[in-house]
Amino acid sequence: MTASLSDTSIRNLSGTWVMDKSLSTHLATVFQLQGVGWVTRKAVAASSATLRISRESETESNGLSTEPAEWMVLEPALTGGLKGVPEKRSLAWTEVEHNDILFGRVIILSHYIDGEKISGGRV
Repeated sequence: MTASLSDTSIRNLSGTWVMDKSLSTHLATVFQLQGVGWVTRKAVAASSATLRISRESETESNGLSTEPAEWMVLEPALTGGLKGVPEKRSLAWTEVEHNDILFGRVIILSHYIDGEKISGGRV
C-alpha cells in the first residue's frame, strides 16, 4: 500500500511513505551531531526509509469533552525489515514520552496548524 495524493491532506497522512533519497539531504552529519553511532549512521545511509502512518481518534467517555482525541501512529522501517519503535503521537499539543531506538528518550508535542495558501494553490 502506498499513500494516494488524492486522499492525502494535512489531517489525513495515512499511508506508507518512502523517502526519496534523490530529493533528500544527506543525514549523516545531522545524526552525528545528535550522537548517533558510526555503524548506525552507515546502516541508515545504506537503507531506504519507509514510514507507515495511520490516524486514529476516539471521543472521551468521561464526559469532559465531546471533541474526539486524535493521534497518529508512525511506524518507521528500513530496508531489510529493520523496524523502529512505533510512535503514538497525540495531536492535542500534549507531551508524550517516546523511547526511540535511534535517538533515545524524546518528548513529542504535535498538533495541526492552519496553513496559508500562496500562489499556485500551495500552502
